[in-house]
Amino acid sequence: MGGFMTAQRVAAAWLLVAMGFLLTGCYTAGQRINAFENLNPSSEYARKWTLPEAKEAITGQTFLRNYPGRANEVLYFAPGGIAYQWISGRTAIASGTWVVDMRSLRASESAKVFVCTTFNNRSQFSGEIIPGSITNRCVDPSLFFIPATERARGDVFSMAGRGEAPASLTIERVRIEDVKRTLTTRS
Repeated sequence: MGGFMTAQRVAAAWLLVAMGFLLTGCYTAGQRINAFENLNPSSEYARKWTLPEAKEAITGQTFLRNYPGRANEVLYFAPGGIAYQWISGRTAIASGTWVVDMRSLRASESAKVFVCTTFNNRSQFSGEIIPGSITNRCVDPSLFFIPATERARGDVFSMAGRGEAPASLTIERVRIEDVKRTLTTRS
């Protein structure tokens, strides 16, 4: 009988430990990175960034990135850590946070500088926030400075504080100047 009680206590202790791991995983789920975007280190555009260099290069800039055949994405990194995102096919401007941080893709790798954003996911059709659905993404800062990415100083499309997208953003590759011209002719 005594061995049975000891076995129950050991099982209960293991159950508590396992539940602790599960609850910790649930609690930190919002901090997990859903996606890393990394430039090939051998690319001629790859460079090693310091935290201050990357933060200075990103702050107050608007970037237009094309994902061929899928979408264009406009990101504005406001001073103070607020990020704004406008994506092809979406009717709303998403607001979230951004930070420049040291991250590692795998525990066995050394950490390097990434620009990390957190956005609430929205319905592609209604633009409504999907409760509990968050995307944490970390991007190699070099990807913002390759020829395929357009950039301009300031909040070029007045995304800060705007809930609705100013227009429909095409999926075809487009330049910032082209989008500005389109918006000017509509107003």
